[in-house]
Amino acid sequence: MLGVVLAIALETMALWASQKIILPAEKERSLPSVLALVLVGLLASAGISLLIPVLGWLISALAWLWLVKVWFRVGWLRALVIALLAVIMLAAIALLVGLPFLAVERLR
Repeated sequence: MLGVVLAIALETMALWASQKIILPAEKERSLPSVLALVLVGLLASAGISLLIPVLGWLISALAWLWLVKVWFRVGWLRALVIALLAVIMLAAIALLVGLPFLAVERLR
């Protein structure tokens, strides 16, 4: 449960930072609004994956991109850039958080 809460928090922060970098100030959303987007996206992805197991991941990705597009009131390209930047930020955070654990494991 803690892992899910932490993942939601990290995804929210990455998406919030991504939109702060990409969007003009008048289109930016507040942190609680981005948290709501992440929760809606999580529920939509879970539902789609349960209903359509084979192609659920692809449809979920497109649904997530559509949610970002609608939520931030941007076009498809800008939504894609926001989403990709958030994924890159999440990967960097995961790497930074995981490196100490990897180093400790190597010492054993």
